[in-house]
Amino acid sequence: MKDKATKNKVKRPIYKRWWFWVIIVVILSAIFGTSGAKDGIEDGTKDTINSAEQQTEEKQETETKSGTLPILIDGSCRALTKKFIEGAVKEEYSMFAYNVEEFELDENENGTIKILYLPSNAGDGATKVNLTISLKDGVYKIEYAMLSGMYEVDLTQVSKKYTELITSD
Repeated sequence: MKDKATKNKVKRPIYKRWWFWVIIVVILSAIFGTSGAKDGIEDGTKDTINSAEQQTEEKQETETKSGTLPILIDGSCRALTKKFIEGAVKEEYSMFAYNVEEFELDENENGTIKILYLPSNAGDGATKVNLTISLKDGVYKIEYAMLSGMYEVDLTQVSKKYTELITSD
């Protein structure tokens, strides 16, 4: 019996234990696995990154130099959107649902503004509305409207009081 007790007390070196090798494998796979992933990203996706950068640059060129819609134009577009939502769509307007998707204005601030009106309860009774507003010499006019992403609005059937806004300079 003493032999068994003596045998148990003798410690094996750490490199002969199974859990030591599991830890080594995990550490090595973490080190080399991450390194391999970096190489794949650097080599395989450079074209994708360059393409995304190019698209971002092109979009920035179409916007004004500051990249944001001037405050007076934004306010007028909000007012026209509100008139359209409340008058033509017959829903309550929420200023939080209004978003400028893109715009293109010349040096005289004439051009087009694309609006997405997306209320938080869209689909549960409220309507998503896409608008394209043209701006020429202080006259804002809805040129295109789509409801729920599917129904194009025949603007000839909508009163001008809901589709036009004239501002004075």
